[in-house]
Amino acid sequence: MQRQLALPGLDLVPLSGLHLTMQGLGFTDEVANSDLAAVVAATRRRCASLPWLELSLGPVDPDAEGIGMLVRPWDRVEHLRATIRDAIGAVWQTVPEAAEGFRPHVTIAYSGSQAPTAPIRDRLNAFRHQPG
Repeated sequence: MQRQLALPGLDLVPLSGLHLTMQGLGFTDEVANSDLAAVVAATRRRCASLPWLELSLGPVDPDAEGIGMLVRPWDRVEHLRATIRDAIGAVWQTVPEAAEGFRPHVTIAYSGSQAPTAPIRDRLNAFRHQPG
C-alpha cells in the first residue's frame, strides 16, 4: 500500500525505518551513555514480566504531519508506555514528554510540504474499497 501513496508532498518512510515511537528520551548528544544504560536496564527489568504484545495496524490515520496507521490494542500499548515511563522515572526525576496525548501509530509517510490533501484522501478512500 505504501508505494501507492507516492504523491507530491508526501515523503514515504522506508520499510526499514518503520517504527512505533513509544517514548522519547532526548537528543543523542544530550543523554549521557550512563543514563541511557540505566534507563534500558530499568526498562528491561520492568518489561520482563509483561505479556507479549500482538498488535494490529490500521486503520490509516492521516493528519497534518503525515499518514500513520493506528496501532491496536491501544490500551496494551499505553500500558507498555506507562511501564517505560516508570523506568525512566526511576533514573531521572523528570520524564520527558507528557504522558497525555500519546497516540500509538506507525507513520508510513510524512507530509513534506503544504500539499493539497484531497488527492491523498481520495487515494486512501480507494484503498478502503479494494477487496482483500
